[in-house]
Amino acid sequence: FIWTEEAQRTFDRIKQLLNAKQMTLRLPVRGKQFTVATDASDFGIGAVLRQDDGVVEYASRVLTPTEQKYSTIEKECLAIVWAVDKWRPYLLGQPFHIETDHKPLQWLKTARDPRGKLSRWTLRLQEYDFTIGHIPGSRNVIADYLSRPCEDTSLPEVACGVNRVQTDLERLLRCQKADPTLRTVRRALTEAVNDESMQFSREVKTLLSQKDRLRLNAAGVLTWKDNDGSWIAVIPKPLRHELISECHQLAHTGVARTTDLLRQSAYWPGMQEDVMRYVLACPQCQLM
Repeated sequence: FIWTEEAQRTFDRIKQLLNAKQMTLRLPVRGKQFTVATDASDFGIGAVLRQDDGVVEYASRVLTPTEQKYSTIEKECLAIVWAVDKWRPYLLGQPFHIETDHKPLQWLKTARDPRGKLSRWTLRLQEYDFTIGHIPGSRNVIADYLSRPCEDTSLPEVACGVNRVQTDLERLLRCQKADPTLRTVRRALTEAVNDESMQFSREVKTLLSQKDRLRLNAAGVLTWKDNDGSWIAVIPKPLRHELISECHQLAHTGVARTTDLLRQSAYWPGMQEDVMRYVLACPQCQLM
């Protein structure tokens, strides 16, 4: 094999394309509005999650034989519901915008009498705070491309994401209530407990020393007020190792970067020390 000038030019062009803004995934920034662009074809659905012009995640899947029989509006609506549910950890509790090239769906939220599947899907979307708008198909190229599966459909779903600390809400609440430390803190927030007369562990004392930054949200989850004013989940001990692993394994980032990623959506006392122990023990990092 001879590496020619033409081969080098082609290789350089591929590198340029891979580094283009549309191809490079961005870390989500808390406080910035998300946009979800969706599309459907006869055989698949695709979606893009963006902030400003930066892509956070791409996702697509093939339609089941039953779904392939849906009408066009049902397929397009399915793409929206599937994408919003998939990115629920990002979207729930904050306003976001949906883009679709299927014009009838821009009235999805205000439809007076949706029937059948559309009615059920409309109800599922009611817990989200979103606007929906129509864009021309010529501007919805990426979602359109993702909705068209390649010849190899052995894998039903393709997705790539960055920094999604995704813990099931019910599981998080259950673990918080089972964790002795957080159970004590929750009790101190809801009952008349004399903090000074009680014998608390060091972690409980650390949390209760800043009680004004703690609260139980509407779902009953213990949350912490971050420096930017946002409320993030207090993570119980059984879930901490799992979340550290999820953040670190994305790109095997160092202690500071992994901690920064975690702090965007999670809090517990001694987080940095826990991250340091994990990173120093990571086998792959030892080889770098």
